[in-house]
Amino acid sequence: MKRTIAMALAAFLAIVAASSVGDDGPDEARLLRIDIRRLDTSVRDNTRMLETVQARLLDLTRTLEQTNRGLQQLQPLASGLVAPPGQLAAAAAGGAAPRPELTIQVAKDDWGTSGTGDMETVLRMAADQLWRHFADRPGPTIVVRRSKEGPRLMEQRGPNGEYIVKLDSADRRWAELAFQFAREFCAILANEPLPKPTANRWFEDALWQAGAIATLRRMSLEWKRSPPRPYWRTYAPSFEKHAELCLTQRGGSLPEGASLADWYRRNEQALRENPQQPKNIGPAACALLKLFEQDPQRWEAIGYLNLGKGDEGDTFRGYLEAWRQSAPARHRDFIDGIARLFGVE
Repeated sequence: MKRTIAMALAAFLAIVAASSVGDDGPDEARLLRIDIRRLDTSVRDNTRMLETVQARLLDLTRTLEQTNRGLQQLQPLASGLVAPPGQLAAAAAGGAAPRPELTIQVAKDDWGTSGTGDMETVLRMAADQLWRHFADRPGPTIVVRRSKEGPRLMEQRGPNGEYIVKLDSADRRWAELAFQFAREFCAILANEPLPKPTANRWFEDALWQAGAIATLRRMSLEWKRSPPRPYWRTYAPSFEKHAELCLTQRGGSLPEGASLADWYRRNEQALRENPQQPKNIGPAACALLKLFEQDPQRWEAIGYLNLGKGDEGDTFRGYLEAWRQSAPARHRDFIDGIARLFGVE
C-alpha cells in the first residue's frame, strides 16, 4: 500500500516537472495523468480488499469466541468423564447413569472487573470438585448475587426453588471467589440452611472449611495442567496460596502429638455456645480435610446430613448418630471413624 502511494506521488512530481520542459511536456503530462488514474483505481481496489479482510477477521474472531463459550459449557462434562467407581461399574454393566446437571447463574451486579461469564466458569469448576461425587442426586439451580456483608446461603429460596448464594468477592479474585462459593455449596449439599444454627453447627462449619480448601487444591492442579483459558494458567498458584492461608486461620492445625479428641474435650463448651461463628475450628477442619483427601468419594456422605431428627440440644454424639442412621451402609464406617476421631464413639 505504501509503495503504491509512493508511486502515485512520484507520478505527480513528474507531471510538475514535465510542465516546465519543452514541446513534449503536454504529452508526457497526459500520459502521467492516465497512470495516476490507474494507480488511484488500484489504491481504491486495495482499500476495498483490506476492508474485506478486516471484516472476515472480525467474523472469525466472533466465531472463535462462540466456540470458546461452547467449550466452557462442555468443561463440566469433560471433567465428569472420569467417573466415580459406582458409575464405572454401571457402565461396565451397560447402564451408566447420566451425570446430573448443575446450573449456576451469576446475576448482573457490581462485580468490579469480573465478568459474569468468567465467574460462572470459575464457579462451575469449583462446584465440580465436590459435585462429581454426587452421581445420584438431582442437580440444583444456584443463583449467585452480590453481597457486601460476607458470603452466605440464603434461607429463603427463589421463586422456582433455586438456591440463592451471596458472595462478596470481585475484581477477578478467582481463588477468593471459589473458596467462598465452595463453602456455601457444601452447605447446599448438606441440606442447609437450617432455620437457626444448632449446637453442633461448628462441626458443619469445619466441614465446609475442609471442602473449600480441598476445592482450591484441586483447582490449582487443574489450572496448572489445563486452565479454562490458556492465559488463566497464571492464576493457578493463587488457589494453592489461598488454601494454605485458610489452613492457618481459625485455630490452625493441632500441635505435634496432640489428639483431636483432647482438643474437642477442651473446646466442647465454647463450640456449643457459639455455633454460628466459632473462632477455633481450624484443628477440626484440618483433620476432616485429611480424611476426605484420603478418599474423595467420602464427600457423598455429607449429602445425608440434617436429614435425621434432632433439636438444638443434641449432643455431638447424638448428632453423628442421626447422620449415620440417615446415610446408606457404604458411609457408616466412615461416620463411625469421625466419631472415634473426636472421642465420642
